[in-house]
Amino acid sequence: MAPLRSTAYLVECIAEVTGQPIEVVTRRLALEHRSPGSTVAAAIAELGLEPHHWSDGLAEFYVNSDAFLYESVTWNRGPFKRDMRAWIGRWLAAHGQCPRRVLVWGDGPGFDSLYLALAGHQVTYVEPGHFSRQFARRLFASWAASAPLVAGEEDIKPASYDAALCLDVLEHVPSPPATIARLAASLADGGCLFVHSPFYSICGTSSTHLAANVRLSGALERLYRPHGLSPVDARLFWNPLVLEKRCCGPWSRPVRTLPGQLIFSAARVWRAPHLLAERLSLLLTRRSLIRWGKAVSAR
Repeated sequence: MAPLRSTAYLVECIAEVTGQPIEVVTRRLALEHRSPGSTVAAAIAELGLEPHHWSDGLAEFYVNSDAFLYESVTWNRGPFKRDMRAWIGRWLAAHGQCPRRVLVWGDGPGFDSLYLALAGHQVTYVEPGHFSRQFARRLFASWAASAPLVAGEEDIKPASYDAALCLDVLEHVPSPPATIARLAASLADGGCLFVHSPFYSICGTSSTHLAANVRLSGALERLYRPHGLSPVDARLFWNPLVLEKRCCGPWSRPVRTLPGQLIFSAARVWRAPHLLAERLSLLLTRRSLIRWGKAVSAR
């Protein structure tokens, strides 16, 4: 997408919504491109919060810190998020008529919402972070022909969406089952939920992932089945996993989801292979971000 290709636009947006000088934003964004996750980790350490553990301080951090803005902008420029977003767009186009009513839950700076709005869908954006919401409003005003609706959690009506996205959110929240329950309730019968949630990722580059949630890695039945959500499709490593809401009928589990369930369930007792794979993917991400990092530094 055009806004992700323009370093100047991203720097100016961050500076505008945070009130920080261009030079400070440029330096922080360049550092995040060189070392993804470092901005949030540094902010967590500065506040004295314990990594990987939920607290009132962490809840306030999600709402008031600008650190996630740098991390999310960088993540959205990386190859894994770009591929996931494009795959979801193709899946929606191939499995129903456009426009569809789509809820995007925890979208940070709003790039997923913008992408789907530009594809013609009727999008509702939900995000708790103050600076991320301000960034998203500016983004939608600049680029979306039909701007996504910016809503709060309390504004989401039951059975009012054909699809919902919850990408890289569940590993951060204190009760993933409660979040899934809210998302399932928002879907109409036959609606689909797209989820990506690396619960196993408890390391220095993911300091706000909660250690208590590792027990839910690969837990299809515990997380989704009680809410009428049945897996219908998935990419490798479930990035993302697609589940359909069925008010009646049998709960299915396609063959393509089984390898992922075995892989991620194993992470509950032994995370070393998963963390090694994550380090390799981080190296690939850093390599792909080199040109963006140089572009930021050159400002």
